[in-house]
Amino acid sequence: MKLKPLFVLGSSILLLTACGTGENGEETEASGSNAETSNEENADNTQSANLIDKESLNDGGWINFEGNVKEQEGMMNTESIPYDPSKEYELNSGAYVTYFNGEEFIETKLIQDNLPGPIETVDEADSIQLSFHKDFIDMIELKEK
Repeated sequence: MKLKPLFVLGSSILLLTACGTGENGEETEASGSNAETSNEENADNTQSANLIDKESLNDGGWINFEGNVKEQEGMMNTESIPYDPSKEYELNSGAYVTYFNGEEFIETKLIQDNLPGPIETVDEADSIQLSFHKDFIDMIELKEK
Protein backbone atom coordinates (compact mmCIF):
# COMPACT_ATOMS: atom_id res chain seq x y z
CA MET A 1 0.00 0.00 0.00
CA LYS A 2 0.97 3.60 -0.33
CA LEU A 3 0.38 4.45 3.32
CA LYS A 4 4.03 4.22 4.31
CA PRO A 5 4.84 7.73 2.97
CA LEU A 6 1.87 9.12 4.89
CA PHE A 7 3.04 7.53 8.14
CA VAL A 8 6.64 8.69 7.59
CA LEU A 9 5.43 12.22 6.88
CA GLY A 10 3.20 12.17 9.93
CA SER A 11 5.96 10.96 12.20
CA SER A 12 8.28 13.64 10.87
CA ILE A 13 5.72 16.37 11.42
CA LEU A 14 5.00 15.19 14.96
CA LEU A 15 8.72 15.09 15.76
CA LEU A 16 9.33 18.57 14.34
CA THR A 17 6.30 19.96 16.15
CA ALA A 18 7.45 18.48 19.45
CA CYS A 19 10.99 19.81 19.00
CA GLY A 20 9.81 23.31 18.10
CA THR A 21 7.35 23.77 20.98
CA GLY A 22 8.50 26.06 23.79
CA GLU A 23 12.10 26.40 22.71
CA ASN A 24 13.23 28.66 25.52
CA GLY A 25 10.41 28.00 27.98
CA GLU A 26 10.59 31.55 29.35
CA GLU A 27 8.00 34.31 29.24
CA THR A 28 9.19 37.88 29.23
CA GLU A 29 7.39 41.16 29.74
CA ALA A 30 8.31 42.09 26.18
CA SER A 31 6.36 39.14 24.84
CA GLY A 32 3.38 40.20 26.93
CA SER A 33 3.47 43.70 25.50
CA ASN A 34 3.50 42.26 21.99
CA ALA A 35 0.39 40.15 22.62
CA GLU A 36 -1.91 42.61 20.88
CA THR A 37 0.26 42.66 17.76
CA SER A 38 0.44 38.88 17.83
CA ASN A 39 -3.35 38.57 18.03
CA GLU A 40 -3.77 40.89 15.05
CA GLU A 41 -1.30 38.84 13.03
CA ASN A 42 -3.11 35.62 13.96
CA ALA A 43 -6.41 37.11 12.82
CA ASP A 44 -4.85 37.90 9.44
CA ASN A 45 -3.37 34.40 9.11
CA THR A 46 -6.70 32.70 9.82
CA GLN A 47 -8.72 34.38 7.09
CA SER A 48 -10.94 31.36 6.61
CA ALA A 49 -12.15 28.64 8.92
CA ASN A 50 -11.11 25.02 8.82
CA LEU A 51 -13.40 23.27 6.33
CA ILE A 52 -12.98 19.91 8.07
CA ASP A 53 -15.87 19.17 10.42
CA LYS A 54 -14.05 17.18 13.07
CA GLU A 55 -17.34 16.35 14.81
CA SER A 56 -18.60 14.23 11.90
CA LEU A 57 -15.61 12.11 10.86
CA ASN A 58 -15.91 8.49 9.77
CA ASP A 59 -13.55 6.20 11.68
CA GLY A 60 -11.79 3.04 10.55
CA GLY A 61 -11.17 3.60 6.85
CA TRP A 62 -9.91 5.72 3.98
CA ILE A 63 -11.13 6.36 0.44
CA ASN A 64 -8.80 4.48 -1.88
CA PHE A 65 -7.68 5.19 -5.46
CA GLU A 66 -10.78 3.45 -6.85
CA GLY A 67 -13.13 5.61 -4.77
CA ASN A 68 -14.08 2.86 -2.32
CA VAL A 69 -13.86 3.05 1.44
CA LYS A 70 -11.07 0.69 2.45
CA GLU A 71 -11.25 -0.46 6.06
CA GLN A 72 -8.05 0.30 7.92
CA GLU A 73 -7.54 0.75 11.63
CA GLY A 74 -6.41 4.24 12.57
CA MET A 75 -7.64 5.95 9.40
CA MET A 76 -10.46 8.50 9.25
CA ASN A 77 -12.33 10.24 6.46
CA THR A 78 -14.48 13.33 6.31
CA GLU A 79 -18.02 13.77 5.14
CA SER A 80 -18.42 15.51 1.78
CA ILE A 81 -16.89 19.02 1.70
CA PRO A 82 -18.21 21.48 -0.93
CA TYR A 83 -15.48 22.28 -3.47
CA ASP A 84 -15.22 25.11 -6.00
CA PRO A 85 -12.44 24.57 -8.58
CA SER A 86 -12.18 28.33 -9.17
CA LYS A 87 -10.93 28.74 -5.59
CA GLU A 88 -7.64 27.67 -4.02
CA TYR A 89 -7.57 25.41 -0.97
CA GLU A 90 -4.63 24.91 1.37
CA LEU A 91 -3.92 21.73 3.32
CA ASN A 92 -1.47 21.76 6.23
CA SER A 93 -0.94 18.03 6.74
CA GLY A 94 -0.60 14.93 4.60
CA ALA A 95 -3.89 13.39 3.49
CA TYR A 96 -5.65 11.59 0.68
CA VAL A 97 -7.95 14.01 -1.17
CA THR A 98 -10.82 12.37 -3.07
CA TYR A 99 -12.66 14.41 -5.71
CA PHE A 100 -16.31 13.88 -6.68
CA ASN A 101 -18.80 15.32 -9.17
CA GLY A 102 -22.09 14.77 -7.38
CA GLU A 103 -21.96 11.12 -6.30
CA GLU A 104 -19.54 10.20 -9.11
CA PHE A 105 -15.96 9.43 -8.06
CA ILE A 106 -13.29 11.28 -10.09
CA GLU A 107 -9.95 10.50 -8.43
CA THR A 108 -8.00 10.25 -5.17
CA LYS A 109 -4.69 12.09 -4.76
CA LEU A 110 -2.13 11.68 -1.98
CA ILE A 111 -1.05 15.15 -0.86
CA GLN A 112 2.13 14.98 1.22
CA ASP A 113 4.76 17.31 -0.25
CA ASN A 114 5.31 21.05 0.24
CA LEU A 115 2.88 21.38 3.13
CA PRO A 116 1.22 23.55 4.05
CA GLY A 117 0.30 24.02 0.45
CA PRO A 118 -2.45 23.92 -2.14
CA ILE A 119 -4.40 20.83 -3.10
CA GLU A 120 -4.66 19.96 -6.77
CA THR A 121 -7.41 21.71 -8.77
CA VAL A 122 -9.86 19.36 -10.47
CA ASP A 123 -12.18 21.37 -12.72
CA GLU A 124 -15.05 18.88 -12.90
CA ALA A 125 -15.24 18.30 -9.11
CA ASP A 126 -17.90 19.85 -6.88
CA SER A 127 -17.00 18.13 -3.60
CA ILE A 128 -14.08 16.44 -1.88
CA GLN A 129 -13.45 14.11 1.02
CA LEU A 130 -10.21 13.84 2.98
CA SER A 131 -8.75 10.66 4.47
CA PHE A 132 -5.99 10.81 7.07
CA HIS A 133 -4.53 8.99 10.06
CA LYS A 134 -6.25 9.69 13.38
CA ASP A 135 -2.95 10.92 14.86
CA PHE A 136 -3.41 14.11 12.82
CA ILE A 137 -6.96 14.92 13.92
CA ASP A 138 -5.93 17.79 16.20
CA MET A 139 -3.69 19.50 13.66
CA ILE A 140 -5.12 18.88 10.19
CA GLU A 141 -6.73 21.87 8.49
CA LEU A 142 -8.16 22.56 5.05
CA LYS A 143 -8.75 26.23 4.36
CA GLU A 144 -10.00 28.25 1.46
CA LYS A 145 -7.41 30.85 0.49
